[in-house]
Amino acid sequence: AMFASFNTSRDDQREMAAREKKLFKDTCANGHAGAATHFVAIADKKLKPGGALGMVLPSTIAWGSSWETCRNRLRDDYEDLVVVSIAASDRPTMSFSFDTGMGEVLVVARKRDGQSGAPRRGRFASIHRRPKSALDSVELCKSILATNPNRLDGNHGGTPLKVGQDTYGSMLDAPLDESWWWPVGVRDAGLIQFLYGMARGRFDLPGALYGSRRIHVVKAGKRFGISERCITDKKTGDCSQAQFTCQPFDETGIYPMLTCNDSREQTCMEFKPDGMAVPKPGATKDAVETVARTATRLHVNRTCRYTSQCVLFPYTTKPTLASSVFPSFTVPPDHEKPMAVWGNSALGILCFWAHAGKQQLGRGRASRTSMQRMTVLDIYKLKKPTITKLSKIFDNYCKKRFLAMNLCYKDENRIAMDNEMLAALGISESIDDVRIRFCREPLVRSGRHDPELDAL
Repeated sequence: AMFASFNTSRDDQREMAAREKKLFKDTCANGHAGAATHFVAIADKKLKPGGALGMVLPSTIAWGSSWETCRNRLRDDYEDLVVVSIAASDRPTMSFSFDTGMGEVLVVARKRDGQSGAPRRGRFASIHRRPKSALDSVELCKSILATNPNRLDGNHGGTPLKVGQDTYGSMLDAPLDESWWWPVGVRDAGLIQFLYGMARGRFDLPGALYGSRRIHVVKAGKRFGISERCITDKKTGDCSQAQFTCQPFDETGIYPMLTCNDSREQTCMEFKPDGMAVPKPGATKDAVETVARTATRLHVNRTCRYTSQCVLFPYTTKPTLASSVFPSFTVPPDHEKPMAVWGNSALGILCFWAHAGKQQLGRGRASRTSMQRMTVLDIYKLKKPTITKLSKIFDNYCKKRFLAMNLCYKDENRIAMDNEMLAALGISESIDDVRIRFCREPLVRSGRHDPELDAL
């Protein structure tokens, strides 16, 4: 795709791709992330030890799985890492560049001079708006350099970035032992600290003074079913891995599918299939049956629009094949309902938001690879009575309508379900404050005026 511009022929594209692969061998460049990783690789090659790197990059460097090699290179071979992101609620001010209209970050670091025993940490500044002038930028840089920030692995919020009497944003010091950068694009440092702690089994509400409560969670890992490329496509012949094509839903269809987001209809946890898979001519019986066995009731919405969509983990009325929008989430059948309760609770939505991309206002996108690190309830550590309680909660709420996710602070049905779920997990504390913090996030709010939220 990198070489498809200017009407180049396929032969030319293949030749350029082969040349690019040879030139960038053993570097941090990754063609799946686009050309930006190649600029990082070139800068890394040109820098001597002790040299400084400063680049404006797409914010996908923080979460994208194809950017992981770049993040690892910055972690292992650089020090004094500073990453500045803009947590803004309108598209023009999300970026440092003039006309990209997408989320960007400023990355500054110094190449290590020999081996250093210093811990691999970075400083992450989240500012509220793009600097208005060169002087504005200089004063912001002075504030960043002078700030000794609170730690991500703490519980006291971010350290304010002051320019004169004005608060420009906040800053966190974060470990780089993860494969992604938690604080990027997040305005409320206390919220991301809460989610960072919860990913480690600690239930420390923002600013809480009491000791940690424990919560049984785990990374989602490889619980997602086979790739949608192996289920349906429109290709024929040997170039296709898929055994089916997708057709509009028909009650007589044998292989139902969940194919598209429809925020007007999909407001309850329980969905009906909206498409069906039809075996291709020539598809073998064994291949069709192998794919058919991957049907599940539980799925995940990996391209979630917070401002309109209500359900993150849909549960279908019958076992249903996956699609690119709704990958299957594979757990034992008696665990599907408890996981649907978790996934559609405010905590489940928050965990998805923390790990999903934040490059577009109002939307979170997550690849199958990045979803593997998403925090989910560890069903296997729960006792059977707790699983039974969670299943009953699902039965009580599966047909009740939820509001869009950006309104979860006032969604009576979701709040009631959250409270029952937490009680079943042995947690008595309210998460009202966490819901409000999430709904105030600029990317979630997406510039929408909400006087009721502002008054809280």
